[in-house]
Amino acid sequence: MEWEGTVGAKGDTEVSGQPSLIIGMVGPDYGKSTLVRSIAGRNPTCRYVQGHSVRLGYVNATIYRCSECPPPMNFESFPFFQTEGSPCVREDCSGKYILERCVSFLDCPGLQMLLSTMVSGIHAMDAIIVVMSAQDANHRVVEHLAAIELLNPNVPILIALTRMKSVTGRLIELLHADVVRFIRGTRAENSIIIPISEHAGWNVDVLREYICSIPIPMRDLTLPPEMSIIRSWNVNQMHSNIDDWVGGILGGALKHGIIKVLTFNLDST
Repeated sequence: MEWEGTVGAKGDTEVSGQPSLIIGMVGPDYGKSTLVRSIAGRNPTCRYVQGHSVRLGYVNATIYRCSECPPPMNFESFPFFQTEGSPCVREDCSGKYILERCVSFLDCPGLQMLLSTMVSGIHAMDAIIVVMSAQDANHRVVEHLAAIELLNPNVPILIALTRMKSVTGRLIELLHADVVRFIRGTRAENSIIIPISEHAGWNVDVLREYICSIPIPMRDLTLPPEMSIIRSWNVNQMHSNIDDWVGGILGGALKHGIIKVLTFNLDST
């Protein structure tokens, strides 16, 4: 498909199969990968060591809205595209699925020693879900919020309060009030807070509904290419002559423009 002009509101980006949003999962090890799996239906493609992610992980998800189910349970997500108008998966529903969003999740490591890895991906995010725990003091979240405020100050932020399966009644209100006090004065001060049980699936549909409400950033395809580079790989043989170089690989997010086949001339001097 040839692109002209700008891409923004729902439409062309979903039809083309390309994610229209890059959503970062930020915070300590409070179930970020598990939460992503509950939405996308599969694990992010990242490396795990003793249950902790140690590299940036990626996974795409498509979010559909059922034409008959009441909100927010009418939002469902799948790891792959479904045929437009596919029947709802619920047995007692005769509704059809309507494509709402195709998103890409960028799952960041939560360990303090890997904070630089998380920082390398912040500038590529269109929205951020900061994961906090109902069973922890959350003091390590301060560093993540500070990095967001410094590197991507205008990005929309949502607070996901995870590990809520065993929390009931009055304690939910107390935890919510505690999080409000915790984020006061930070970049996330006015963010929506959604309590979630990532294992039981509680309120995951509310999170899907929120994701579909995030404004899609305008990407001007007429501008020169602008790419936020997260990773790079050298594919040249070690100690090879410059005439035998074949280039490298860049991984990241394209912010503006279109990347076509380009030729780079290297000066051997």
